[in-house]
Amino acid sequence: MNTRAVSAVPGVVSDSATSTLPWYRQVTRDQWRAFWAVFLGWIVDSFDFNILAFIVVDIQKSFTIDRALAGALGTVTLIMRLVGGTLAGTAADKWGRKLPLMLSVLWFSLFAFLSGFAPSYAVLFGIRALFGLGMGGEWAAGMPLVLEHWPARLRGLASGLMLGGWYWGYLFAAAAFQFIYPLFSGTPDLAWRVMFWVCVIPALFTFWIRARVPESPVWLERQRLLKETGAGAREPKLSLLRIFQSDMISTTIQTTLVIGSFMCIYYSLNFWYPTVLRDAGRTNLLAQDPFKGVKVGAISYCFRSIPRPVDGDYIDTLIDAYQKTGLRICELESARVEPEPAIAGGGRVPAAITPEYTKRREELRQWRLSVPLERFIR
Repeated sequence: MNTRAVSAVPGVVSDSATSTLPWYRQVTRDQWRAFWAVFLGWIVDSFDFNILAFIVVDIQKSFTIDRALAGALGTVTLIMRLVGGTLAGTAADKWGRKLPLMLSVLWFSLFAFLSGFAPSYAVLFGIRALFGLGMGGEWAAGMPLVLEHWPARLRGLASGLMLGGWYWGYLFAAAAFQFIYPLFSGTPDLAWRVMFWVCVIPALFTFWIRARVPESPVWLERQRLLKETGAGAREPKLSLLRIFQSDMISTTIQTTLVIGSFMCIYYSLNFWYPTVLRDAGRTNLLAQDPFKGVKVGAISYCFRSIPRPVDGDYIDTLIDAYQKTGLRICELESARVEPEPAIAGGGRVPAAITPEYTKRREELRQWRLSVPLERFIR
């Protein structure tokens, strides 16, 4: 027998709902569409950015610049990614999650394509800076869209699966370099431009998003309540200010430091690794991809975030899953109609900055310390 509890928010299954069905059959068609829209968008976002890491040597030779200037192309993209996440997250709070997501995909696809026409280093530098705006916006608007669609107890799983999309994008970039780049390797100045031109294809993906992916039910319900109660006039015009208020500033600082550290460490290695291999004479960069294990791990470990039944009840494993896997598990209250500010850390952790997250984190920590370890052993 399958029992489903209806949430106060239309289209969202309550966290108290239980089912004998496998988890993937508990997710509705609209919820899967929202997931695939953001997951595939994250893959092409990653592909469009990481393709630069494979061809930065060719760009350096074409414009006769040193490694420092070549690396600055990646740096300016990541800096503008934070700006893009802030802008798209703010827009997602005001106008809905779907529109900023589509605009972000169109934006970074367009400027990735234009990168292939850059006549000089200065022009390419400016284009990559603009590309970064869309790169940050895709995640900032997309992550809340998925998590506000999915049942609350499966949101940790959804966030883990979506995070794995970045590494698939890296893998596809390596495959494109391995199989498309050699076709034009006789003229290196053309080869790296072709790699950028390929990046325009994901722009077609936005037509499917517009036609088939529904808006966040949480955001829609909040807009309805604001209209009915007249509370919209009291709402701050800029949601960015919310995360700097006294009840959230501590969490904002913590998550920013964590994600900032991660980005510095990851991209310092990731951006230059293909160049190191090419300088060493390695030709098969696809086989040398150092992140294959991460890709598999990001997909397999996220399944540990699914709550497991203990004494007939589902145990919320937010903190336990984080401690065991290192994944950023996002917890949202499905019956709550206040949408998460989708802007902290360039949009990387839109759920982890809410007051509810801070409160539940401490509750779960205390509960975890009081439960024998044997209850967590499979």
